[in-house]
Amino acid sequence: MLAFVKKHNDSLFFTFIIIVSIILRFWNISEIPFMHDEFSAIFRTNFSSFSELINLGVKIEGHPPAIQVFLFYWIKFVGISEPWIKFPFIVMGVFAVYFTWKISKEWYGVSSAIIVSLLIAVLQYPIFYSQIARPYVSGLFFVLAFTFYWNKLVFHSSKKNIQLILYVLFGTLSAYNHHFSLLQVAIIGLTGLFFIKKDTLIRYVLANTFLIILYLPNLSIFFTQLGYKGLEWISVPDFDFLINYLYYWFNFSFLVIITLLLLLFWGIIGVKKSNASIKIFISLAWFVIPTLIGYLYSLYIAPVLQFSVLIFAFPFLLFAIFGWVKNQSYSYKIVAFLLVLGVTIYSLVFERKHYQIFYNSPYEKIIEDAVINYKNYDKNDCLILFNYNAEDTTTTPYGIFQYYLKQKKMNGVLPFVSVDALTLNNYIDFQEQLYRFKGNYVFYGYLASSPPEIYAIIKNYFPYIKHVENYYGGNTVLFSKTPQEDTIVNSFISLNTFEKGFLNWENPSNDRLLIDSTENGNHSYQFNSKTEWGISFQDTLYKITNTNNFIDISLDVKPIKNLRNALLVSVIEANGETIDWRATSFNAFRLNSDVWNPIIHSIKLQDMNLNKKNAVLKVFIWNKENQEFLIDNFKISERKGNPFLYWIIEKEAKN
Repeated sequence: MLAFVKKHNDSLFFTFIIIVSIILRFWNISEIPFMHDEFSAIFRTNFSSFSELINLGVKIEGHPPAIQVFLFYWIKFVGISEPWIKFPFIVMGVFAVYFTWKISKEWYGVSSAIIVSLLIAVLQYPIFYSQIARPYVSGLFFVLAFTFYWNKLVFHSSKKNIQLILYVLFGTLSAYNHHFSLLQVAIIGLTGLFFIKKDTLIRYVLANTFLIILYLPNLSIFFTQLGYKGLEWISVPDFDFLINYLYYWFNFSFLVIITLLLLLFWGIIGVKKSNASIKIFISLAWFVIPTLIGYLYSLYIAPVLQFSVLIFAFPFLLFAIFGWVKNQSYSYKIVAFLLVLGVTIYSLVFERKHYQIFYNSPYEKIIEDAVINYKNYDKNDCLILFNYNAEDTTTTPYGIFQYYLKQKKMNGVLPFVSVDALTLNNYIDFQEQLYRFKGNYVFYGYLASSPPEIYAIIKNYFPYIKHVENYYGGNTVLFSKTPQEDTIVNSFISLNTFEKGFLNWENPSNDRLLIDSTENGNHSYQFNSKTEWGISFQDTLYKITNTNNFIDISLDVKPIKNLRNALLVSVIEANGETIDWRATSFNAFRLNSDVWNPIIHSIKLQDMNLNKKNAVLKVFIWNKENQEFLIDNFKISERKGNPFLYWIIEKEAKN
């Protein structure tokens, strides 16, 4: 038995790696939810003709047509079912592992192939994109297959027609799959011109010419999409982009990184110069060039660079790193296999909590949590609020909302209020809704893009937080009018009631303090026609809160005359540079005369680059039209953020 294992150890390693890749990708497949982008693609398949699909389902967004066309016909065959729609993409993820093994084994040997193909099999990066029906794992598969047959043509001078046909086929599929997979195969194809032998040069040029001809029908779509100049929701990559991407490769796990460094060091001890194959530098170039192009394009033209679009180049980086590992003993192979397998699966399951977090769709869980509260409380005692375009039929969130309502058999049954409809222009209608509701509880389900003020406004009327659920991309919260045993309390930062001096607050002028009209205590602060800038707060941000949290700012306002347009302003600065400036107009809130009215302003720190420890928060009132009013209870408080909100591209946040 031992002799058999040693004789066939390469095949056994390969077999085990493929089995592992299948298990990790197909694990509990019926529970893998659709992502927002998948829903968007699915909703863009409901057309009666191919021309409608192209004009209304492809040209309007940023990807070439291959995957959208595939889904158009695949859904007609299998229907809208999570497992069946995802099935071909998961299979392509397994084949990506297969081609990774084949290329790495031939170029760098079995020891390198074990590490690289196992990483593609078990890291969260390729697993996640294997489990979503978008053009990422498909592009990874197409590009690796294209590279495999490129190698046959260029370095083996193959004259087999089937390999030439497959080279053209996978190159064409890559070009029609995604603009970055097109870029990847273009770079690989051009590289071949430097290494192809003379006796196969004409054959190679003709194959690439035919590939270009096959792509010509897509040019009109390409130039239409190029005119969009990036995606408005993608930010320009900063200096930290590649550092964060490095952590992302390896599950944000120092355990994984240290393990791989040790194996790399062990694998290259005593390596000779001859082991530094030209293919290592080719692989490195195939990662660096598309990454650099994407970075410069994002910097100077329009932002397009994301972790997802670099997945087509990712295997080549692994080739370039672990290509230095020379063929090692059977003991090294066993240790490398077991260490990489054990450490990365531990990281995937327990550090990244992939199957726990990813398998809980925020859209579905928001509906589920709402149904639970609908059943637990009388409808007159619990108001159910949603904030993700729940009534806007033109948006993807509306379609997702309806999908899960029907799935839970609650369509037309679950009573709810759409916050986005109430807050279209301001928060006045929303405040009125909360003011009129006489029940004890408010359930609020919302996504990452929801205005942060909504939470704080609800809390103003229902000040106690009974329950919070955090999901990747969204939250649910149950607010209460009365304190409970399990009430969650927000951290307190500072409250200025104008009774005495407060730390980090500007001392108010005595002539601005009034005694006869207050909301709390004995004093309030007066603005008049000569007061453009009001009382201010300032402190170093890291002393106040964690950068994954929210800062809620509120005050009570009593108009003296017709109050039109004063602003509650927050500024975050570092080294004299303004990182964030935002303001909330008093006009967005109820401003009834002769009563105190709450004004609320919130800051979502998770959406900012706040790596600088000396960042300073400033809060003040700008009475830009020199109007007359009183303020009291100027409060700044901290609210814990969702540690899983941007989980797929960030490490789990610490609050």
